[in-house]
Amino acid sequence: MVIVDGRVQGCGVMILNGDRVLIGKRSDGQGWSLAGGKVEEGETLHEAAARELYEEFKVKAIKLSFLCKLYSVAIVRGEMREVESNIFVCRNYSLPKMMEPNREMLEYAWVTIRDVLDSVSEIGGLFHLFEPTRLALQFYVHENDLTAKLPKDSITKETK
Repeated sequence: MVIVDGRVQGCGVMILNGDRVLIGKRSDGQGWSLAGGKVEEGETLHEAAARELYEEFKVKAIKLSFLCKLYSVAIVRGEMREVESNIFVCRNYSLPKMMEPNREMLEYAWVTIRDVLDSVSEIGGLFHLFEPTRLALQFYVHENDLTAKLPKDSITKETK
């Protein structure tokens, strides 16, 4: 786990198919989430994003594009920690024949971005989004003129 300026370094990947995004229900109880996790020592951000995407969703990224860097808090190894998440978009990927639950994700769903931000989905009603996922989806909607409200001081397009 890499820590910079007291923040756990993480990454997330937004798998898109038109106006739908692939999310998974986290096994740690923190809600529905994009694929993502901690950057390990010696990994680049792209390597970490591709690794987490495969570990959690069994999806192989063919091309990842940087979207934004965002700041939030999350439970990391049992403690509430500040997290700096580097979010990537992936529109070119290889899906597994079947997406099966694993130790990190209990189930998966393709949902429209607007529906998931409005907390209504095609998977049966209201559900809780993992905070970094909510912020990443809001940023994506904002950047694509889909009119979402953004929290101040939590997101930047800059990379280090």
